[in-house]
Amino acid sequence: MLEDAVVAWDGSTRARAALRWTLGRPWIERIHLVRVLGEDDSGYSIEAGCRLALEGDLERLRADHPRLEISGRLVHGDVEEVLATCARTRSLLVLGTGGPAAFMLPHRSAMLARLARDTDGPIALVPLGAEDANGPVMAGIDGTPAGVAAAQIASAVASAQGAAVVTVHAVGRFSVSPSRLESAPEGLAHDLAAHFPHLLVRHEEVRGDVKEELTRSGATASLLVLGRHALPGPGAEVERNAVLGAPCPVLLVRETDALWVSRAGSDVSSGHEVH
Repeated sequence: MLEDAVVAWDGSTRARAALRWTLGRPWIERIHLVRVLGEDDSGYSIEAGCRLALEGDLERLRADHPRLEISGRLVHGDVEEVLATCARTRSLLVLGTGGPAAFMLPHRSAMLARLARDTDGPIALVPLGAEDANGPVMAGIDGTPAGVAAAQIASAVASAQGAAVVTVHAVGRFSVSPSRLESAPEGLAHDLAAHFPHLLVRHEEVRGDVKEELTRSGATASLLVLGRHALPGPGAEVERNAVLGAPCPVLLVRETDALWVSRAGSDVSSGHEVH
């Protein structure tokens, strides 16, 4: 499970939404806040102010959430490069998106898209206002290894939250061809139910535009889990649009992030510290 989370932190409303979402995940045990000071943030007074603010935030968080290990650090460098290094396998990078792409600055939406595409580990994207979303955990599946990983991790998350999981296979012009399928979508749902006997698993097959159907499903979900596809294609098209337009938090995972293998059930398993 993803017990370690790194939250991109600057004290903004979107960062606070991302932190609030992270604090509400029962499977997370350790949270690390990363405050990046870029070229425009140079100067002793700016750094000292940011350090004091971070220390105050950490003190309050530790008092309010004693079960969690909470730490933080200030890092000098390029924001995108620093966050990319924070994303690693088995450690979750949490980013506040601030809302739909239409309301985001172009450079920020482009940065989020690049991080979602290029970083190694799992990434959670939390839209402003969706940090307290309720409902089942949705997994967009397409039969590829990345889609299988999404379903497996969505089931583990749903089990930890006490929620149901819904696997959604959208069949349309962006669907994966049968020759590229590793696991039949309807069979995967049975595997999930066998591995998590107390979990309510529902499978839906919908027809239409994949992007639109997943967006519709996400409107009633607490979380949408999608596999990250390294190669261009339907999966990459869906994930790119979900990064900027999903109505609920989105968790992007790769095949290597999977916690167990279908049918086998086995595990696959520089800065200044502020104390």
